Amino acid sequence: AREVIGLAASRTGNPSFVYLEVVEDHDPRRSFDINLYHAMLRLTGIWPALERMRDYFSIPGDQFDRLHGLVGDKLLGHVSGGFDRLGQEFLTVYFEA
Repeated sequence: AREVIGLAASRTGNPSFVYLEVVEDHDPRRSFDINLYHAMLRLTGIWPALERMRDYFSIPGDQFDRLHGLVGDKLLGHVSGGFDRLGQEFLTVYFEA
C-alpha cells in the first residue's frame, strides 16, 4: 500500500490525499481508506505493486492476470486496508467504473 501511495504522490504536485481511518472499540477492526483519484494513475502504472499484493495475499496468478486485461487501463481510485471485524487482514484497490 505504501508503494502505491508513493507512486500516486509522485504523480501530483500536491501529495496530500483524503485519508479516513476507522477504529471500533468492541472488535479488532482497524482500517484506512485513501482517495487517490487526483493522481490520475492507471492500474497498469501500479501493476508491479499489485503483483506483490497478490503474492502476499496468495491470490491465484491466472485469475489476477485476467483481471489486468479487464481493468488495467482504469484509473486508480482508493486504497483501503487494515483488519476487519474478525481481525483478518485485507487490502482493497478501487478503480473507476
